[in-house]
Amino acid sequence: MLTLSLAGKLLITLALLSVMVVSLRLRPPRRLVDRALVLRLMSVGLATYLVGISASMTFRPTLAAISYASGVVICSLTVWLSRGSDASVNDSSEEPPEPDGPQFDWDAFERELSDYARSTPV
Repeated sequence: MLTLSLAGKLLITLALLSVMVVSLRLRPPRRLVDRALVLRLMSVGLATYLVGISASMTFRPTLAAISYASGVVICSLTVWLSRGSDASVNDSSEEPPEPDGPQFDWDAFERELSDYARSTPV
């Protein structure tokens, strides 16, 4: 049975951490990615986790480690691709529209709350 050495485990850990940090720090894709593609990629990532679980249960640690690592990489890529919608939302310089319906007077609420707090014994 082939097992990973401590150095191999540390190398995989550092590689996975760097992939996750890079996927969080990169700018979102310029174009919006198709939602169906994102869902398929996430399904593939979760399937690799299932392969890793079955490999762990059959005492194949190398296959399990490779499966888990590829699942993390695929899921990190999927999260990065799904951020494509963030760019279109954050780039708009327009103010958001006012909500429909009655407006709430927060200043009056704060005054009444402070009056109530002063009049109620602790």
